[in-house]
Amino acid sequence: MLSSRTPGANAEGRTTGAGVHAGLIGHDIQAANCWGQGSQHGGGFSLLYGRALEVQTREAAPLEWSSTHDSLGWAYTERCADDEAANLEEALACFGRALEVRTREAAPLEWAETQHSLGWAYAKRIVGDKAANMEEALACYGRALEVRTREAAPLKWASTQDALGLAYSERIVGDKAANMEEALACFGRALEVRTRQALPLEWSSTQHSLGWAYRQRIVGDKAANLEEALACFRRALEVRTREAAPLEWASTLDSLGALYTERIVGDKAANVEEAVACYRRAPEVRTRQAAARDWSGTSWSLMVVLQDDGRWAEALSTARALLAFGDKWDVWSGKEPTLAARIAFLEPKVEATA
Repeated sequence: MLSSRTPGANAEGRTTGAGVHAGLIGHDIQAANCWGQGSQHGGGFSLLYGRALEVQTREAAPLEWSSTHDSLGWAYTERCADDEAANLEEALACFGRALEVRTREAAPLEWAETQHSLGWAYAKRIVGDKAANMEEALACYGRALEVRTREAAPLKWASTQDALGLAYSERIVGDKAANMEEALACFGRALEVRTRQALPLEWSSTQHSLGWAYRQRIVGDKAANLEEALACFRRALEVRTREAAPLEWASTLDSLGALYTERIVGDKAANVEEAVACYRRAPEVRTRQAAARDWSGTSWSLMVVLQDDGRWAEALSTARALLAFGDKWDVWSGKEPTLAARIAFLEPKVEATA
């Protein structure tokens, strides 16, 4: 489910790095971190934080030093350049260093913030056992909530509840149905604070997550769950417009397309058309240049729907676009044999109808 997490989905409740250098470099960091636009900035963000740490040493300014390590950890979790797995390991190391100073006794609010950050990194972690990493994430969020209570810090409580919901929705250990029910409960609690009136962007993010959880729900009637998911995604799109939040708009459209392919209620042909429309609109933002991984994933989903609907020529055209993109797709080695088989199936179909 990690693909449904939109950029910055759980960063909104954090404070930024304290201290003079962390404040001064705040605007530069977004450019240096490049946010999915390619690796032309290389390690610029780490150099910026490195300069801050030359002044903010642990000995001279321990609180600022730990805050900068926390911010550096977040930068690594969102970094688009180089190896994602290595970046997440760097993030975990940064959060670990921050916690050497940010103890619960000395700085409880900051300790809880970094526990939340650590949970987010463990949930995304690639290295190690996936199940064990998710259990670590759950433990970190649980610790954060010991301090981030609704009464003391409602916005941060809601942010961690949302993150906890995401972790439960991906949990491997335990009963899958029970985990999904816990995820739904977490998202529901988050929405008690994340209202559309008070926090429209956060509200729409949690509505998106809630929709994904209802789509995966095991308990209850499948058709009813899918209709609830549909309603959640539609609510998310009331705020996640192309103009206001283009990346999030595309992410929810992609999820909506997947839901329409599974929908039980309504006319099947009409649902397929809705799915195709969603998958065609999302790449208006999810272009090959700006968001290669997302473009590939949405294009793959479109190809499958078109092939399943017997629209051979359109499916083949989409498949060939994916083939031309080739090893620029990070999961190409796993997808290439299946794509080759689909093209081999589609080519004679198209020739026969020419």
